[in-house]
Amino acid sequence: MTGPSPKDPSTRQRRNTTSTKSTLRKPVNPFIPELPATAGFDRLADQEVQWAPETEEWWLAVWESPMAPEFDDSDYFGLVALAWLWNMRELAMAAGHVKTVLDLTTEIRLQQPKYGLTPDDRRRLQWTIEQGEQAGERTQSRHLDEQDTNRGAPEPPKAPVNDPRHGLYAV
Repeated sequence: MTGPSPKDPSTRQRRNTTSTKSTLRKPVNPFIPELPATAGFDRLADQEVQWAPETEEWWLAVWESPMAPEFDDSDYFGLVALAWLWNMRELAMAAGHVKTVLDLTTEIRLQQPKYGLTPDDRRRLQWTIEQGEQAGERTQSRHLDEQDTNRGAPEPPKAPVNDPRHGLYAV
């Protein structure tokens, strides 16, 4: 045999794998911290501003999500800042300020990945959400419903497959 001998398989393994790989479970009794009273809205708006209902719903959804147990104590302040952006966006939408809504949406899009709140963020962090029995049952019932709707319909004719290898020949 010519050339160097092959490397040992243990030395050929990738070492740049992500250390954040984890399967996340939805918390049973999640701790949901309170949103600060107004988070400084009063000073910016020169009037009393409250949290929009959509912002409060977002806050609850974040803290009830499977990602919440992964948050550190220091993440609270970043999430409050993100809630503040979310709230200002809701207020700008209600007031019809399109440019402000677009600017705030852009900033939210840039800040949200830090907390794994979108499917792409979870894929990047290699986080998967544990699927419960209900998810499996929904999938199974959906497949059964699809089978029921397709039973009476005739099967569509199959188009002939043009295999590009038919033109090949040995030289």
